[in-house]
Amino acid sequence: MPICAYCKQDSVLTREHVIPAFLYDAARNPNGVLGWREIPRKMVGGEHKIKDVCGECNNGVLSDLDNYAKGVISSAGLLTENFYGSEITVGYDYKLLLRWLLKVSFNSARV
Repeated sequence: MPICAYCKQDSVLTREHVIPAFLYDAARNPNGVLGWREIPRKMVGGEHKIKDVCGECNNGVLSDLDNYAKGVISSAGLLTENFYGSEITVGYDYKLLLRWLLKVSFNSARV
């Protein structure tokens, strides 16, 4: 059986978003375009996922980290379509936010 990239256990693997789904949802426009890929010089239209994470990790601790980051980013007003403020206040738990950033970095590095 395959090995989970996070817990290193033999398990059935699930798909993990490289960039959390809530960020894809915030960036999506009516044409379905999500962003720009510099190397191939083209627009991205889909959510990039990797399949090397067990369901327990994906639906447990990794989901909890994504939900935490979504709360931090949302409460700071950074997921609004039009942001006009000249300054923001972001309240966060350093260790949790760092773990989320490391998760996103680790996912990106495995692609």
